[in-house]
Amino acid sequence: MRVKLLGPIEVDDADGNAVAVAGAKQRAVLVLLALNAARPVPVETLVEAVWGSDAASDTRNTLQHQVSRLRKTLGRTTITSQGPTYLLDISPEDVDAVRFERLAAEGRAELRSGDIHAAATVLRRAERLWRGPALEEFDADWARADAVRLDQLRLGVLEDRIDAELRLGHHREAVAELESSVREHPYRETLWVHLVLALYRSGRQADALAAYQQARSLLAAELGIEPGPELRDLEAAVLRHDPALTWSPVGGSPTLTDHSGLPTPLTSFVGRETELTEVQRAVGEHRLVTLTGAAGAGKTRLAIEVASALRVEFADGVWMVELEPLVEASAVPQAVASALAGGAAGRLSARADEGPASAGAGLLEYLRPRQLLLVLDNCEHLLPGITEWAQQVLSVCPRLQVLATSREPLGIVGEIHWLVPPLTEAQSVRLFEERAQRVGRFELTASNADTVRDLCRHLDGLPLAIELAAARTKALQVDYIATQLSDRFALLVSPGRASSGRHQSLRATIDWSYDLLDEQERTLFDLLSVFEGGCSIEAAMALARVGGIDPGRALDLLSLLVDKSLVVPSSGGRYDLLETLREYGRERLQATGLLTEAERAHRQYFVALAEDAESGLMSKDYRTWQLRVEAELGNFRAVQRTAPESEETLRIACALWWFWSSSDRHAVGRDWIEAAIRGSRPLLRARALTVICYLAGQQLDLDAAVAAGEQAVVLQPDDPWTTAWSKQALGLALEVAGDHQRAAQLLTEARVVMDAAGDDWYVAANDLITCLRALRSGDVDELDRASHEVLSRSTAIGYEPFRCWAYLLCSRVAELRGDLPTARVEAEQAVLAARRTQLNHYVSFALVQLGRTADRTTAEGAFREAIVTADSAGAGWFAAHARTNLAGLLYATGDQQQAAALLDENAGTKTTNRHFFYLALAAEPWRF
Repeated sequence: MRVKLLGPIEVDDADGNAVAVAGAKQRAVLVLLALNAARPVPVETLVEAVWGSDAASDTRNTLQHQVSRLRKTLGRTTITSQGPTYLLDISPEDVDAVRFERLAAEGRAELRSGDIHAAATVLRRAERLWRGPALEEFDADWARADAVRLDQLRLGVLEDRIDAELRLGHHREAVAELESSVREHPYRETLWVHLVLALYRSGRQADALAAYQQARSLLAAELGIEPGPELRDLEAAVLRHDPALTWSPVGGSPTLTDHSGLPTPLTSFVGRETELTEVQRAVGEHRLVTLTGAAGAGKTRLAIEVASALRVEFADGVWMVELEPLVEASAVPQAVASALAGGAAGRLSARADEGPASAGAGLLEYLRPRQLLLVLDNCEHLLPGITEWAQQVLSVCPRLQVLATSREPLGIVGEIHWLVPPLTEAQSVRLFEERAQRVGRFELTASNADTVRDLCRHLDGLPLAIELAAARTKALQVDYIATQLSDRFALLVSPGRASSGRHQSLRATIDWSYDLLDEQERTLFDLLSVFEGGCSIEAAMALARVGGIDPGRALDLLSLLVDKSLVVPSSGGRYDLLETLREYGRERLQATGLLTEAERAHRQYFVALAEDAESGLMSKDYRTWQLRVEAELGNFRAVQRTAPESEETLRIACALWWFWSSSDRHAVGRDWIEAAIRGSRPLLRARALTVICYLAGQQLDLDAAVAAGEQAVVLQPDDPWTTAWSKQALGLALEVAGDHQRAAQLLTEARVVMDAAGDDWYVAANDLITCLRALRSGDVDELDRASHEVLSRSTAIGYEPFRCWAYLLCSRVAELRGDLPTARVEAEQAVLAARRTQLNHYVSFALVQLGRTADRTTAEGAFREAIVTADSAGAGWFAAHARTNLAGLLYATGDQQQAAALLDENAGTKTTNRHFFYLALAAEPWRF
């Protein structure tokens, strides 16, 4: 666990995941224990610091309670008690403030001992720990004291680090930072000393003297004092050009810094500001950092930028070793020696020419005492040999660090894996624009911005793909490029000759990764390309059988593909391919002849899943199933797109009927069914017509609903239950259309069959239609009976949406009878049930009903919460419904202006609601 105090208070667990610590008192206790990590803190100290004058006789018990809650959050063994003390049982190094103090002392000691390179490195690492003001959220005396102490120490580190920079000859680089620092801390004379010296050594004597005069004037005007002796003596030395001010190299071993072996990029570095900072921090804290990521993600360029930014931290330089041309890992030492041979390591050149064995023998000897950063680029094809070499060199060279790029981690204990993500949309567009302008007169305009954004999204934010696409703008319009992405591998080829072989085309880049896979890894990768929107582990295992892969083995292969940056793990235990990799895999699947069989297996799996979901969506686990269906919509669409008129598509569309209905996707369900229904078997056709009846009715397309329902009932398949379901759907359509008598007959017939079958969900749905009829006709007694029947059935099966509706109806019954206390109790139950659904439009509607039954103060709060809740879900009609009720309340209480404003806002609402129950319940006027 790590505790971060130098900025906003943060806690990370052992895996680097954020841990939320709630409550100011808990956080204060944690901070006090963290500042004394691994040391016991007396109870009296904690009580006095956290509660101060508010401490009471039972405060010790309160402290014990706060510690207990902290243990639940952080782990039971994290905080131990030893007599009348508490101890945070973590290493002091896991608290950034403690680590900062240790690094500050270490850096100052190195500076005093004359090891200036080491001092500068350590002090920079100390500074990077800061993310903002320390302990800012606490206003207690103890926090202010620690915050001031740490801030003063931070300024001391800044002064010491710049002192080291100046001794290393970085005068020009230091000027801008010093000018900013003296503006922020004008009374720190040491900073003025550093600024005057840096300006003088940069050949700017006049500016150096002007800086001195600025400091002198400021101190005199604001503090009434003269500069101290050091600053005055420095001015005199500058005036007489004292030779002692001239910089000379720090003594010690020869340095390679001025000859560091990094390539100079020919293009600008776009975006990645956050990544650049985070990777620099990682390199500052760990000796081996490996940048992993998909082909074309920009790992090499990020590594170059990070190494360049860290150049001054390594006394013996930063050196890049291109491993792509190597065939065997045994050649790595020779390649490293050759890369170093251009600098002060020239004597390695001869050893490198003598062959791998000789190069390896001399290389470790040369590297052992040196402080340098090796950038090992493109390691993946040399695994596992490169792992053995890196492990050896890190173990015998204590001051050497490695920044590697690879499609998969090296697998060394202590290695930090840093996944290079795709560019964000904004960064992708910036990169496309910048690269396109380099090859022509491209201009990003309002008319082409959407096309560029879509193009970058379809290219997955991969820098290489975006740059190749941008290069095409020299001859092609961006609109045309976007339309040709279905054949992206032919399109995205570098027109120039400067790129390395595998970066000359998108295909060659992916070929490099693909060719490193074994046969089974390739097969599974290819099969995964039939999924759209990702897949679960179970789905991947099911398709693995098509390639003759044992399901158990598929799990291992999936993990390997993730490690090799070809598969992306996502939330909920799902796995996905970038669109570019999916297109590549699909091509391979076609070439191997497995595409047809894979698509067939894919259809069969998702038909079965949809049919399982049909009952799951009507159970107490409906929310889990709803989220699962939403996660798989891409795969259901893939079935529909590849086989729009197939029985599989029709079965999926019918099985998901309640999903279409409850998620307001009525048109999607109807479209799928109407395209696939022709020629279907009688039973399936009856189901399809029944679903059309339901969905068309909810769209208020009542003619189509009644027509489909009549056809379904007439079909009379050899399945009484399906006929009953068809009658229920037709009965609902006829009820809404106004044919109440026939509707009642059909619903009664359907209910008998469904009740006999024990289908509580469908019986409850039938009774809800009865409630609708009673609500419309004003039959309060029938509404009372039916709503309690719905409540009983939905409670039995644990289906919260129907329970919410039942409570709403029961509340309306009491309201109609003038029993507002009961109406309010039922409305409160409706709100609780709505919250359990985790569906915000339910919550919003229930809050409105609560407001209608409450006193005016409670009502206003409920209506306002309903508006916010609906808006957060993008449920426009529900927000408008809440605003209408709030407007009625405000109008009744004399605030006509705000009421009018709310109704004006509703006038701009474009969304509608065709759900019969909501419409019927919303039809009653407000009561104030």
